[in-house]
Amino acid sequence: MRILVPLINRLSFIDRDVATLRQEHDVDVVSVAGWSIVRCLRQVLWADIVFCWFASRRFLPVVLLARLLGRKIIVIAGGYDVADQPAIGYGNMRTRIGRVLGRLLLHAAHTVSSYSESGASEVAANGGIPRARQRMVYLGFASPAGSQRHSVAKGGVVLTVARINRSTLDRKGLRLVARTAAYLRNYRFIVAGRYDSDAAEVLHRESCGQVELPGYVADEELMRLYKGASVYLQPSYHEAFGCAVAEAMLWGCVPVVSDRYSLPEVVGKAGYYVSVDSSPQEIATVVKKAVLGPPPDGESPRDRILRCFPEGRRSEQLLALVAELSSDGRSSPHPGANATVAC
Repeated sequence: MRILVPLINRLSFIDRDVATLRQEHDVDVVSVAGWSIVRCLRQVLWADIVFCWFASRRFLPVVLLARLLGRKIIVIAGGYDVADQPAIGYGNMRTRIGRVLGRLLLHAAHTVSSYSESGASEVAANGGIPRARQRMVYLGFASPAGSQRHSVAKGGVVLTVARINRSTLDRKGLRLVARTAAYLRNYRFIVAGRYDSDAAEVLHRESCGQVELPGYVADEELMRLYKGASVYLQPSYHEAFGCAVAEAMLWGCVPVVSDRYSLPEVVGKAGYYVSVDSSPQEIATVVKKAVLGPPPDGESPRDRILRCFPEGRRSEQLLALVAELSSDGRSSPHPGANATVAC
């Protein structure tokens, strides 16, 4: 099959899906930014399937043209595109026009695939696509080289990985991270990721200078940070999945996360939970426990990710979605397309 992937941003999980699709199909990835949208629209004529990662309004011209020409459409939905979080000013579904256009795109798709149970609920509640019409396929992760030989050093290094801006201060819980750092002065708190100067100043002020901000780090440096950290802290207000949480867990970091949206699905009994309404002192107490290891009745963070979210399972299920769509749903040549795991 010829598959067109319209693109807004290059993200690691999108790249992994593209690599999977290229195992069996001819795939063209085209940006929808600026004048590139013209080439993207032209490629709809070439494609058999249009594969959209996110139900972004920017994909609407491509999706509507594909529908007009009888092309098949897959939309991977979750995160900002289906969120409605007025308390933190987050989500495409907050406004009337956003909801109308977002639902139009979702209903134009032949297949809507969510990537967490939490996301599937948002797609149903805000996007108007019943759970019965969705295909939930978890993201998948592979064991990074060297992680299987790594044992966590019981030191007080607390890591968070996120883009640092006004939106993520509350959505990713970064403000809470900074306030917690102020109560644990004997621990190192590192928040890695590109930052806006005004948001960085907030973290510096709220933490009393206790948070380190290395800025953007390349993959090799990010692996070093994961390897050196004991605890991964992310008390998010909203989270569609939590890729950085899963990546940190693969390196043995004990997660401390909020008890909201997809994070309990990812962490399970391998970490600790806090509320977004918890005080910094309360979170600091939980972080101290996490430095000592996973909960006594829990499991290894690394083992959980490899058991519940293996890269191979997502690849198999993704190829099955394409196979079913290309045959109009009459057959599923890839076994295990609907396989789920209780985690």
